[in-house]
Amino acid sequence: MNDYETLDYSIVGGNTDGMFRLYEVTDPMLILQAALDYNLKSADYSLIIEASDGLHVTSTTVEVTVLDTDRMPPMFQQDTYTTSVIEKSPPQDVVTVMAADQDRGLDAAIVYEIVEVRALGAAAADAPTYLEIDPTTGVLRIVKPVDRDNDIQHFYVTIKASEEPNPDYRYAYCTVDIKVIDINDHDPEFDPTSYDVSIQENSPAGTFVAQVYAVDIDE
Repeated sequence: MNDYETLDYSIVGGNTDGMFRLYEVTDPMLILQAALDYNLKSADYSLIIEASDGLHVTSTTVEVTVLDTDRMPPMFQQDTYTTSVIEKSPPQDVVTVMAADQDRGLDAAIVYEIVEVRALGAAAADAPTYLEIDPTTGVLRIVKPVDRDNDIQHFYVTIKASEEPNPDYRYAYCTVDIKVIDINDHDPEFDPTSYDVSIQENSPAGTFVAQVYAVDIDE
């Protein structure tokens, strides 16, 4: 008689949610009962399988590792980053944006790029020329001094994070708001620069003479 015909097999441990079963013909086969989702269920199963001849029992362990597939887009740590830079400062890093792969167990390469720059100020059309981002680290940098009074008061930057090797399918966006902080670099000015007024002699004290007005374009 074939020894296999006298043995009964069973999974006696580790079969969380009944995800596996044994299919017995001659040699028993371990098969999957339902689709696995790495992100929602266990990533590892340690199955204990017993074989019995009706009198004696032996057991073995089958270690099953569930491998994740790259299905989910990256996610930024923040939807919006808010920062500031002092006007006329030399080139400098202003903020680091960070995105990560949502698929557990995977560490896909993330590539960052600026996709849009809007701004408030007389030089708004030139706003993209003031900024650059490191595609690997996500460090956003001001690359030249900005004059708040004459150029730009505020930047609104949209950044895209893409997963390699499928950047067209898995990506996310965040916004960076950069306020340009004014410095006191202008003298106040009278408007007009001079006044020519007349007053009657013998006018009593408290008589209105003139209204003078000065402005300071610094915020």
